[in-house]
Amino acid sequence: MRVLAALWSARVPMTVTDISVQVGLHPNTVRFHLGVLTKQGLISHHSEERDIRGRPHILYSANAARVHSGRRNYRLLAQVLVTFASEAMMRKGRKTLMSAGTAWGRRLANQRVGFSVETPLQQLVYSLTELGFEPELATPSTSPKILMHQCPFLEAAEQSWTTVCTVHLGLMRGLICGYKMPMVIERLDPFVEPSLCVVALSPTV
Repeated sequence: MRVLAALWSARVPMTVTDISVQVGLHPNTVRFHLGVLTKQGLISHHSEERDIRGRPHILYSANAARVHSGRRNYRLLAQVLVTFASEAMMRKGRKTLMSAGTAWGRRLANQRVGFSVETPLQQLVYSLTELGFEPELATPSTSPKILMHQCPFLEAAEQSWTTVCTVHLGLMRGLICGYKMPMVIERLDPFVEPSLCVVALSPTV
């Protein structure tokens, strides 16, 4: 996404080196992402025209017609990312995906500094509502549960629910940490019904 954003914002075609410097990634990593974006038709490339000796650079640019008109296929982007994340989980374990979700949850919580509702638990439910999970707080006592009637990542979850649910679990942990809630997530039970996932919480000791 960072590579694509760099190409979107550029006024001239960019070389791999240009992109690498701008997004802070190794050139080989940039080449991998450029390959993915090219296959999806989001970017194009051509050889540099030059009058001097030496191998011409390959110049990359975003396909404006694909980017700025027509239907946005965010589902396709999600599926690409889920496929990559699934492979990463097989190589490095679920800890990597959990950490990514947790970091994003902290970031979302920090963006809401100064926002307040009656309790931190309600604040968590409100954030999950904003994200599209349609949460319902059940048994709001010392060991509450959150019933989530909608998965905003459903199409991606159908492709690899273990990957998506791991990121989702990390996201909620990040929100809890960011809101400094005296609670932990005991477990996330995905798809206990076709349109229901359940999160069990417990207070920290």
